[in-house]
This record gives sequence, C-alpha cells and structure tokens, in this order.
Amino acid sequence: MRARRSTTAAAWSTALLALAVIAGTASPVAAAPDRPPVAPSPAPAAPRSSSADAQGPPTSGRFFVQNLVSGYNMSAGKEWIATHRPKGDEDGQQWEFARNANGTYKIKNPDRDGKCLTEKNNPEGESRVVLGACDAAKTDWEFRHDAGERYRIFVPGTQRRLWGEPVLDSAMQVKITDRNITNQDWYVTPIAPARTPMPAAPKLDDMTFLTAHNAMHNTEDQSASGAPFPNQPHSISRQLKDGVRALMLDAHFSNGRVRLCHEIKILNPCNGNVEASKIFQNIADFLEQDKEAILTVFLEDYTTADQLKQELGSLLGEGKPLAGKVFRPDAEGVKENGWPTVKSMVDSGKRLLLFTADTAASDPANGKHRLGFMSQADWTVENYWSMGSGLGKADWSCYSRWDRVPLSLEEKGFRRLFVMNHFRDVPMDPTYRNDNEKLQNRAERFCAPAARKKPNFLAVDEYKDGDPMAAVRALNTYTYHGDTPGMGGTAME
Repeated sequence: MRARRSTTAAAWSTALLALAVIAGTASPVAAAPDRPPVAPSPAPAAPRSSSADAQGPPTSGRFFVQNLVSGYNMSAGKEWIATHRPKGDEDGQQWEFARNANGTYKIKNPDRDGKCLTEKNNPEGESRVVLGACDAAKTDWEFRHDAGERYRIFVPGTQRRLWGEPVLDSAMQVKITDRNITNQDWYVTPIAPARTPMPAAPKLDDMTFLTAHNAMHNTEDQSASGAPFPNQPHSISRQLKDGVRALMLDAHFSNGRVRLCHEIKILNPCNGNVEASKIFQNIADFLEQDKEAILTVFLEDYTTADQLKQELGSLLGEGKPLAGKVFRPDAEGVKENGWPTVKSMVDSGKRLLLFTADTAASDPANGKHRLGFMSQADWTVENYWSMGSGLGKADWSCYSRWDRVPLSLEEKGFRRLFVMNHFRDVPMDPTYRNDNEKLQNRAERFCAPAARKKPNFLAVDEYKDGDPMAAVRALNTYTYHGDTPGMGGTAME
C-alpha cells in the first residue's frame, strides 16, 4: 500500500540527469464540465458476437480469457500457456473460438500464426498446455457455461479442466486438473464489448471523472516549501475550477500538523508543506460555489486517527461545514442497493466522497471512519500505479495493485468504482504530455477489458497537458459494465 507513490532514489537521480537535457512547455487546455450530457450521443458500439449455442463461447470476434480469481489473462508464450498481467493486444492475450461439428471448440491464437490450444506431455511425462497445429490431437475443448461471460473449460468427456494458478509476480502456467478448485472459472471478455449510451440519469458508477495524481504537489499550494518535480501545474483550487473532480492526496504528520506532502527524502521532507485543513477548506469553498459538483478524495494516509481528527475535525466533525456534504456509502446502503444517481447526490447535498488507504477505517468505530473516510479497498478497484520511469516506453499492463482484489472482482449488490492510474514514477515533460494524449486509448483497449468495466476515475499527472479531459468526455458518452447476471446489482438470467 505505502509504496504506491513513493519515489525511489534511482528514479529521482534519473529524472535529475534528464532534466538537464530535456525542456518543454505546457500548453493550456480548455476545461470541460463534468456534468452528464443533456442529450447523450452513443459512442461507437461493437455488436455482441453471436454464440454458437447456449453452452459455448461466441464464435466471431476476439476475446480475452481471464481467470476469475487472479484477474490475469491467458497468454500464449513461447513454451507454454500461462496467465499474465492483462496487456491489451500485446503478449498473445487475444483468442478466437471455432465450433466443431460435435459441439467442442478450437481455441485459436491469431497472434501466434493461428495455432490452437492443446495438451502435450513434456519429457518427464507431465501434462502441459501449449500451442499446436489446429488439426492435431487434443486441440478440442468443451466449454461449460456458468452465467454471463463465465465458463469452465474441459477436456471433452472428462472432468479434467483448465485452471490458472494464483497471482504472483511471475507468470504462472495454465494447467489441467480433475479437482473442483477455485481457479477453474474463466471470463470470456470481448476485446470490443458492446456499449450503452449514457442514460439521462446516470448513476455514479456510470460516470468518469478527471483525477489529479498527487494533487497537492504543485508550486502554488506548496509555495512555502517548494515542490520539486511537481505533479500538477496549479493549486487545488484552480484544479477544481478547471474540471478536476477527484484528488489523490498524501497525508503525513510532520512538525505538529497533518500536512499534504509528496515526501521525497532530502528534496521534500514534509516539515513545511501545506496543512491538510487549508486544502480541505478549499474543497469546502468550491462545493459552496458549485452546487452540482461531486468530488472524491483518495488519501494515501500516513497519519493516526487522532492526528487526522485534530487536523480536520473543525471541518468534518459533527455539525461542521463539510460534515453534511460527505456521502457515506456504508450508511447509504450502497453494497446492498448500488450507487445512487448523480442527480440524487446533488439533490441531497452529499457530494463529497472520502477514501483512505488505511484499512483500519473499515471498522465503523475507527476515528477516521467516524470522520467520513472509508477504507478504499472496500469500495474500489485500482490498477498498479506506475507505467515506468519518467522517460522511455510506457508499460500499459493493467492489473490490480492489490493481489486479493482483481480489477474484475464482482460483488452481488454493487459495482466497485474503478480507479485507473495513468502516470510514471517521475513526471517529466514531454513524457506526461504524450501519456495524457493516449489516455483514452489505454483506458478502452487495455484497462476496461481487464476490469470488465470502464474506469470511473482517470488519474494523471499535469492535467493541463495532453488534454486528458478529452478522454473523460469520450468515456462519459457511454456505459460499459460486463456484469455477470446477478452480480453488480443486475438481475439473474
């Protein structure tokens, strides 16, 4: 948890060296409102592929075969089939299905010369799942449908089924077992799923919001201490006026106060950074100015409950300015009834969501919970935060930062909000501009299929460069939820 936005000395050394040879200029970007469109126009929709029969998978289009437990995708490696971190159209992770006359299926990989999934023994006599010629033996597979896009994949006429090993940092082989185990279930997720036009009264989990990573790490809010390698170009007040609707903040207790600080050893030790109460007062002021805005705070939290209460109690305590504006998903029955509509939140005045990385806040008796902070891991999914160093090629893999909470995790009563991180270890120009220009591309081709839903929060550095708001506008023309019937608040089949 605590390593999410910490920056290594090596990364900063690289950045300092590169700064001497790289210079860039920021180009202003017009902000767009975060309101649902009055007359939404449908985004281009990919039609759902037709199924060959009620049991089998679709036989037109390409698909990801994703393990239900780990969230990793089946990938065609050079030696064997393994489950890898979701990586869009890279890494041999897309598959096609062809139905045989007897109702079994070929599982083809178009990126590996159209070869098919097959079973083969290694020299030690152990069974392995590999690729082979489609007309070879053992290339037929039986799909047994569970619900929605969920299947189990069997050797025909047997109880031997494919399973993916639990998530580890290394790629894990897909194997065959005759046991009934948890890792035997697979999603068959289309690479271009059907989209639904944004409804006139969208729910919170239908919407996408521009999110400022390390929002407090800017030279305007940190004028007293400075902000080396700032993540954002302007103060939080300005960010909100420009259309940012979610703030990622780091909270540290230093020099007798809770301060919002991106701690960097020697360069930014936090003892003179802006006090949290000042920024939360700015949030309160903005909510008074814009009566329709919905704001979310994600707190990377290095404080105790008493420290946070002492700092923010005058704003979040009972009867205080922000207390009545906090939306508490637990008190509002979100896990049982799903997220409310945007309009109902605006009408109620409860337009501020507060999340903390401190899992102790799951306990209603916890002091942070009483202030209104929910444990983020209870309500969201979030991809791993880094796309790599400040320079060079980006890693667009989109997998969970929490091994036990895959991005595709489903729950019966509600959908977890999807926080999509899209930034590097160190913000550097022109890298962040180039990354922000590709935000929609990564969101739709890599991250939405991995989570089986579109992102609700797009978190970026330097929000004024590369027009990340364009991605927000595009995603807010449609909805996509790949819910299994009976999950995410949907009806059973």
